[in-house]
Amino acid sequence: MRRAPREERRESRRAGSVFLVGAGPGDPHLMTLKGAALLREADVVVHDRLVPEEVLRLSGGRAKTVCVGKEPGGHTLTQEEINELLLREASAGRKVVRLKGGDPFLFGRGGEEMEYLTSRGVSVEVVPGVTSALAAPAYAGIPVTHRGVSRSLAVVTGRTCDGEADGVDWEGIARSCDTVVVLMGRGSLGEVVTRLLAGGLSPGTPAAAVQWGATASQRTVVSPLDRLEHAVIEAGLGAPMVLVVGEVVALREKLSWWERRPLFGKTVLLPRAAGQESGMACRLASLGARVVHVPAIHIRHNRHPSVEEALEGLRGFHWVVFTSPNAVTHFLQALRRRGKDARAFGDAKVLALGPATREALRDSGLWADLVPNRHSVEGIMEAFRGEDLRGVRFLLVRSDMAPSDLREFLQGKGASVREAHPYGVEVAEGPDPALIRRFRQGEIDVVLLTSPSTARGLHRLVGEDLETIARSAVGCIGPVTAEEAKRLGMQVAFTAEEHSGEGLVESLLRFLEFPGDE
Repeated sequence: MRRAPREERRESRRAGSVFLVGAGPGDPHLMTLKGAALLREADVVVHDRLVPEEVLRLSGGRAKTVCVGKEPGGHTLTQEEINELLLREASAGRKVVRLKGGDPFLFGRGGEEMEYLTSRGVSVEVVPGVTSALAAPAYAGIPVTHRGVSRSLAVVTGRTCDGEADGVDWEGIARSCDTVVVLMGRGSLGEVVTRLLAGGLSPGTPAAAVQWGATASQRTVVSPLDRLEHAVIEAGLGAPMVLVVGEVVALREKLSWWERRPLFGKTVLLPRAAGQESGMACRLASLGARVVHVPAIHIRHNRHPSVEEALEGLRGFHWVVFTSPNAVTHFLQALRRRGKDARAFGDAKVLALGPATREALRDSGLWADLVPNRHSVEGIMEAFRGEDLRGVRFLLVRSDMAPSDLREFLQGKGASVREAHPYGVEVAEGPDPALIRRFRQGEIDVVLLTSPSTARGLHRLVGEDLETIARSAVGCIGPVTAEEAKRLGMQVAFTAEEHSGEGLVESLLRFLEFPGDE
């Protein structure tokens, strides 16, 4: 077989590629593992309007992002311009993720984009996504097929290139399919209903409209088919919308599950460190909450002399205390920069404050010898209250803003205490007009504060306008955070009994008079 010339092979290696990736219907947890992995590796992400911010964050902020969103009546870029953009970026040797809502080949024009690119020699790979045609009915409690009820399914677009419902044999679909799912059908709803009825469907056929399916903003209206348009108008539903027509819709009364989640319809604000995700956010989302992140604090890496001194004498400590996952991450990064690993701890025992810190240690190959029952500084004090600590050497690994009470407690019991500050915490600089506006409009139901620094950061973000926060229930992870929030003028509605993210969520459920998970 003839080998390609060396220059040609070199050029081939420089060629970029395009991945048509389905972003799913809205819930970021429905993104495929392969799609998420490609986002982390991408140089450029070209995305649709309805792709949620949570999905875009999977790129880690390293990729250039370009929104080419389309909405009824207007386009950011024409399809021809999108095609040219993809070709230009791939031709420059970049790895391009074309992120499309739902599935790229289901009314997503993915086939057209692939035709254009492959005809010009660009390598294209397709990563299917969860389509809203299945996800929106599922989240509404409507199985699109069901034994004895529906054995056939039609998925139809309600909008053609001209924005009309023409070109679809609606009457034939009505006669031949048990369940009809219509995407992009809000603008042509009246015509779709009329033509399905003309095809022989009974006026009383169960029908549903699902707006923002598979998200915390989901709204569902169920009606007889001939009254569906009126019901949608009366409820004020708009796009994006999925229509479902067929006897399976009647099963929703028994099978509805998403809209019955304890926190469905609640908006929860999580002031957090910029760029850091939260396991608590995932838990809240799974309970149906709409989670809003706001960067109230910033975590900075410290090249602090205390860290170098601690690393130099690490084997000389009896206990190494990590008070947060950030303490673990930044201290062990400094350890690895020295070319060392977990063996550097020698015989020292390790204490982790809370389950998240314990998991961060495990991820780095360290097992905690002690995790206090109470996930707070008071819990550490309780663990050692009855101990004789004379001659015991402690290393406290924590931020440079940590209070002195733990150090003073241990020293008061005779221990020798050193501190290492591998990271620092900076609070937000000033007011955030967009956040203040959301508070004033009553869009935030609950605020969850996970540390005194997040309380200070939120205070900075709303400035002197604390009355805006008073309309929302403020929950705190522990008494120290609650005291700081109150000192700043906030009204604290509840404080977690167990001082952890999970404990804070459980306290929120109790505050709202929910018993917890079903």
